[in-house]
Amino acid sequence: MKRLSILGIIFTLMLNFNMTGCAKRNSEEVEKTTNESIQNTQSETEKANELSKDEYKDLLTKNYEKYLEPIDIKDESVDDLLDNNSNLNNEELIKNYENLLSDSKNNIESFKKSITGLKIIDSKLQELNSDLISYSDKAIEIIIKKQDDLNLKKEDLLKSDKNSLINYLDRKLDEIDNNDNIDDVLDKIEDLLGIDLSK
Repeated sequence: MKRLSILGIIFTLMLNFNMTGCAKRNSEEVEKTTNESIQNTQSETEKANELSKDEYKDLLTKNYEKYLEPIDIKDESVDDLLDNNSNLNNEELIKNYENLLSDSKNNIESFKKSITGLKIIDSKLQELNSDLISYSDKAIEIIIKKQDDLNLKKEDLLKSDKNSLINYLDRKLDEIDNNDNIDDVLDKIEDLLGIDLSK
C-alpha cells in the first residue's frame, strides 16, 4: 500500500510538473503571438497615418489659405500704404508695421505647427515638407529680429520725418521679402503636386 501511495505521489508530481511546463510554454507562445500582433498593428497604423500626395495637397492647401494667404494680403496693403504716402502719422504707420510683424509671426507659427510631424508616402514631398518647416523657423527668427530692431528704434522713428520712416519701413519689408525661402519651397511643392496655391 505504501508503494502505491508513493507511486501515486510521484505520478501526481510528474503530472503537475508536465502541466506547469505546458502552461509555461503556452504562455510564452501567447506572449510571442501577442507581441507580433502588436508590432503588426503598429506597422499598419503607421502606414495608415502616412499621407498620400492628394491628402497632403488638401492639407497644405487648407493651411496655406488659413495661415499664409492672409499674410500676403496684409503685406500688400501695407506696401500700398507706403507707396501712397497715406495720411497716417508716424505712430499709426509704426503700429501697422508692428501688427504686420506680429500677425505674420503668429500665422507662420500656426502654419508650421499644422505641417509638423506629418508622415508622407512620397519621399521627395516629405523632404520638401521638412524644408518648409525649417524655413518657417528661419522666417520666425527674422520677424523676431525685426520686432526687436523696431523696439530699439521706435522712439527715434516716432520723432523722425515721415519720409525717413517710410523709407525705413519699406527697406525692412524688402528685407523680409528677400529672405522668404518659404515661397521657394512652396513653388517646388506646387510643381510636384501640380497645383497653384495663389489662386
